[in-house]
This record gives sequence, structure tokens and C-alpha cells, in this order.
Amino acid sequence: MSTPADYPYVTRLDVLHKALEIVDEKALSDACEHKWFNQTLCQVNESVIRMGVIEGEYHWHKHDNDDEFFYVVEGNLLIDLEGRRVNLAPRQGFVVPKGVLHRTRSPVRDPDGRKRRHHSDRRLTSQRLYWLRRSRVPKTRNPAASDRRASRPWLVALVLLAATFTVYRPVMGFAFVRYDDPELISENEHTREGLTARNIGWALTTAESANWYPLTRISQMIDVELFGLDAGRHHLTNVAIHALSGALLFFLLRRLTSTPQHDTSWPSAAVAFVFLMHPLHVESVAWIAERKDVLSALFWFLTIWAYLDYVARPSTRRYTLIIAAFLCGLMSKPMIVTLPLLLLLLDIWPLKRGWHIRDKIPLLAMSVGVSIVTFIAQRNAGAMGFKLPLLTRIGNAAISCIAYLAQFFWPARLAVFYPYPAALPVWQVAGATLALAAISLAAWRLRTRAPHFAMGWAWYLITLLPVIGIIQVGEQSHADRYTYIPLIGVSIAMVWSISVALLKSPRVKPIVIALGSVAAVACVITTSFQLDHWRDSEALFRHALAVTQRNHVAHLNLGSALWRSGRAEEAVDQYHAALALQPNNAVGHGGLGQALVQQGDLQTGIAELTEAVRLAPNFSEARFLLGSVLGRLGRTPESIVHLTEAVRLRPQDADFHYNLANALAVAGRMDDAILEFRAALNLNPRDAMTYYSLGNALATQGRLDDAIANFEQALRLRPGMQEARQRLEYARSLRTQQTPQR
Repeated sequence: MSTPADYPYVTRLDVLHKALEIVDEKALSDACEHKWFNQTLCQVNESVIRMGVIEGEYHWHKHDNDDEFFYVVEGNLLIDLEGRRVNLAPRQGFVVPKGVLHRTRSPVRDPDGRKRRHHSDRRLTSQRLYWLRRSRVPKTRNPAASDRRASRPWLVALVLLAATFTVYRPVMGFAFVRYDDPELISENEHTREGLTARNIGWALTTAESANWYPLTRISQMIDVELFGLDAGRHHLTNVAIHALSGALLFFLLRRLTSTPQHDTSWPSAAVAFVFLMHPLHVESVAWIAERKDVLSALFWFLTIWAYLDYVARPSTRRYTLIIAAFLCGLMSKPMIVTLPLLLLLLDIWPLKRGWHIRDKIPLLAMSVGVSIVTFIAQRNAGAMGFKLPLLTRIGNAAISCIAYLAQFFWPARLAVFYPYPAALPVWQVAGATLALAAISLAAWRLRTRAPHFAMGWAWYLITLLPVIGIIQVGEQSHADRYTYIPLIGVSIAMVWSISVALLKSPRVKPIVIALGSVAAVACVITTSFQLDHWRDSEALFRHALAVTQRNHVAHLNLGSALWRSGRAEEAVDQYHAALALQPNNAVGHGGLGQALVQQGDLQTGIAELTEAVRLAPNFSEARFLLGSVLGRLGRTPESIVHLTEAVRLRPQDADFHYNLANALAVAGRMDDAILEFRAALNLNPRDAMTYYSLGNALATQGRLDDAIANFEQALRLRPGMQEARQRLEYARSLRTQQTPQR
């Protein structure tokens, strides 16, 4: 069973009756429950007679080598020709010569809903029809040639995979970027430890980073198990998942829309190519933290594939696979909560099976549950702290929908962060709203003649809903990564519209192929340039500043990148630029204070860090830095206050415990200091300096055996640590002196 463009397609090309057998067409048609059913009844010389049950409308097409004969048994059949329409009544026939463009369809179903019976050749719109077809018997083909044809889809998929890995190959040399990557991977203690039972439990229950996506976190732990913290290999995993998703999209579209008479491999490949190579998708692939995008998309496609299996042959086992795939997708990124609505769209086109809501109810319940969990996680994490009036959010949502379309067709000036504009021009809001309304109205009016366009447009709008900003999460006005799944709908609408147009005007096919080739090359080149901006944090945020205005996030992150590379003076300039745009930005004050301290301006640095803590009392990093600098200035009691609060806010950070332990040791609180050193070692048992410091604290208390053990461990971890060797020798000499002579 295959599933064509407009309905579930059941075709049986085996000859049902041999010569001298009675053919009972009425019994076969009465027993048929399919919307489209094609059965070869018998063979007569070099022709076959086929009976069909059809409901729906077939696209415009022609047959270059065969005439087609239609004969209506019951009901009416419409055959559209260019400039002419033929209406066949019962017991009327008609021949469509080879090479003639035509479309078959049915009139509206009778009010009483009774089935009509025809003999015709193709699918119709709103009623069941039974038809007979007479056509030439297919010639015997060379088995090797058939094998080659059967392998073409796999060849197309291999080409798509190879192209993706070729274009994205440079990511092997890219670093982690200082934007979400540290929080999720490179500096996350659970991810860094790799795949353990404790960390899996944490991934399943944590709502850190204002989201719940345990499967994504587990996949990153697996990467650490395999590759450590080699950023290039983590990047490569993203590329591999992206490539696999593109290949699966190709097979999925081909399965949905191909028929034995019409192969849609090339339109399917075109949509998959756009998905794999579009510059807007670089962010989702080249940003390691966006593993959730590529992984959720893979399960999105797997869920649809499982759904098609279920539609073909419903069973509990097949429905369980739908649930499992969808659950994995939700656990990768909650954005795919709209998938049950998309399955309803697919029921209309291309499956053409009508509204089937009942089998979506469990999926909708899962979506509602995950949406609630995500909302709570984002609210509790403060991700919804960027407050905007509802009308502003609605206006920005309309502008963003059009902006994404503009970037789809002209992907220029792409950035990792697009700041919210200070004000939304009325003309932009009005223009975007009118454009959306016009396209939506056109899609509605074309829902019968061009269902692919209506479905593609609906796909785009529905899948954007969770991230369009009506419920604002974060400070961005829109984001490239939000287009990863939605723009597939735009691609389908565009590519299938071109495909249908080519059937009507085949002479322009060379021109379309040439233009498509130019667009494909331009897409690859633009993607390569966009990819290069992701090589490191400095390149990424310098580019963002070059293509956007008033971008405080880019200034902040560029300042951080410059500070980490030892360029404190340049970092100070970037932090000042960020604070000029947002004077009350706690991160900006904290970063500026950190950079000033690196320059040696401790007093001004302390003032900035103090302001950061005042603006954000739970800003653990600022408290840690402030406490550490105060300790350097000998203001130990104040240092202990801030470091203690930092440890309370972030108890899983070994550095926080270590600095607090040092401050406590300076204050003479050795018992407390020893507890904090041990807490630091529990979190990071391979830090030689912590063993050394703990050894000093123990030696101060006269616990020489314990001190010696810690000095020895420090040297095992860092054999060249001279201060540990000296303290070890001194502790041993003290112990020798304290040993009674016999």
C-alpha cells in the first residue's frame, strides 16, 4: 500500500481473474471500503481491464505513451482538459489520447450521501466512484533496470547526506560558543560526568535552563562518553542528526505523495535539500546547545512515519510506536507540541482521509501536559521576565511571520540574536497583518484546487505558534532556530506549486531547472558563509553586531569572549556599550566588574559587582566574583558573606566551595574550611590545588597523617607541583620529629 498526494492509495496490479473465470465487478465494488482502490481484473491480449473505487481529485497530468479509456458504470465523472470539460454519465465512455493534459474529478456527493459507481481512471473529490480502466499491459522489463530504478531514491538520499556532510565539514574545527554551550555542556557538571544513573535521573527531573528536554541532555552525555569535551565531535553529532532528518524527510514526502503513475522523488528531494542547506538552519545545526532542534525534528519525522504505518494498517502496536516517537520528540524539545495538529492537516492532504480527531486525542493530551510543564519551568526560571504589552507581542508576531518568509527567500543579515525593537512602526504591523491575511485567504480559496499550498501554509503557521512570541520567553524578537520545522511547510507549498505548474507548461521545465540550480548553488554558498560565523564566540557576536542594531546581548557576549582571551580593555568597551543600551543589566555590570578587576582596578570592579548583586540578588557568579575580590583586599568577613550566598545559590560548583574554604581558612575557621574543601573535592576529585589546600588546613590543625595523604594525592595528580612537594617534605619532617625515640 502506498499513500499518494490526495488520498490513501490501494493499488493491486496482480491480475485477479484468469481466462474462463467470471468477473463479478459489482461484488468487488460493494465490498470495497477504501477511498481509492485499483484492482486489475483480467488481461485481454495486450491490455488489462482495471476496476477502481475513487474519491478525490487527481492533479493535472498526461501520459506520453498510453491512451486512456474511461467508461462510467454509475454516477458522473468529470474530465478536465485544457479549455474543455467532459461530463460522463452512466454507460458513457471517453478516450484521452496520449500526451493530452487532463485531470479527473467527481461532482459533489448526493445530499443523501449515497455512493455512486463509475468506471474511470483516477481519484475524485467528494464521493466514491467505481471505475474500469483499459490500458496496455506493461512490457516486461529488464530486472537489472528495475533494480536501478528502485535504488534511485536511495541514491538521492545518499547524495543529500554527502552534500550535507561536505557543506558542514568545517564544524569539526569549531569551538563551543560562550552562549548556552557552557551552561548545557562544557561547564555543566552533570553533562561533563557523562552517562551515569545519577545524571540520567537528573536529566529526567531537572528544569534548568528554563526547559525540560531530558533526551537532549542524555544525548549530550553520550557525546561526552564517546568524545569527551571535543567540541568538533559534538558539532559532528548535530550534523549527523540533521543529515539523517533530511534524508528521512525526503523518504517521508515521497511516501506521502508518490503513486505508481507519478513519482514525486524530485519534488521531495527539493524540499529535503532546502531543509538541509538553507542558511536559516545553520543556527540549529552549528550551535551545539541547539541539539534539541535537530533531535526533536528527527522524532517529528519518525512520528509521522509511524502514523502512516498506522493509517495503512491500524493496530495497537503501530499506535504505540506513534506514542513512543512523539514522546521522544517532546523530551527533545517541547516546541513540537503542535504535531497532533499537523497530523490532522495530513489527514486532509495528502492522505485525504477526512478529519480523524479521535486518534489524535492521546497525542493532544501529551502536548497539553508538556506545555504546562514547560510553562511552569520557564516562569520559575525567570525566562518570562521580559514583559511586553499583549498588543506589542501580537504585532511583533505578525512582523516575525513575514520576516521569516523574507529571510527564506533572501537569507541575508542573519544573526544569533535579534533584539526587540524599541518601537514597532504601525505601517509594519499593518502591512504584515494584511499580508498574512491575504496569504491565508488565498490558501483557503485554493484548498481544493491546490491543497498542497493550503497545507504548506497551515504547516508554517501552526508550527510557529509555540515560538512566535505571543507568550514571550527571552528578549529576542525572533530567532533563526525557530524556523527549523516551520519552513518545511513553505518549501512544500512552493515546490509542489512549481511541480503542478510544470505539468501544465512542460516547455518551461528547462528554465525552472536552470533557475533551481542557480538557487541551490546560491543556497550552499550562503550557508557556507553563515556557517563560518559560528567558528567561535568572537566571530559570532562581531557578526551579530555588524548586521543588527542596539544589540546589547551581542555586546555582552563579545565582551565575555574578549575577557576570556585576555583582552580586558576591549571587553570593558563592549560592556560599556551594552550598559548604554540597558543601564540596569546585571550581567553587564557583573561582566564589567570582572574585566576591571582583570585590569587591576579593584575598587571600581567591586563597585560594578556590588551593583550587579543589587540588581540581581540571586546572581551567583557576581556574588562569587565579589566575594573573591573582597578576599584579595583582606575584607574577609564581607568575602565570606558573599561566598556563602554564592555556594547556597550554586551548591554544585566546586570553585565556589574552594574559594569559600580559603576565606574561612584565612578567618581561622579551620573546621568549616576543611568541610568546604572536602565538598569541593566531592564535586571535582581530580583538582590537585584543592588537595594541596586541604593538606595545609589539616597540617595547621596538627593532623599530619591526613595532611601528608592529601599532599601525596596532589602530587599524583600534578607531579610538577613544587609547593606540594615542599609542604609534603615539611609535614614528614614534623611527623618524624613528633615520633618518640625508642
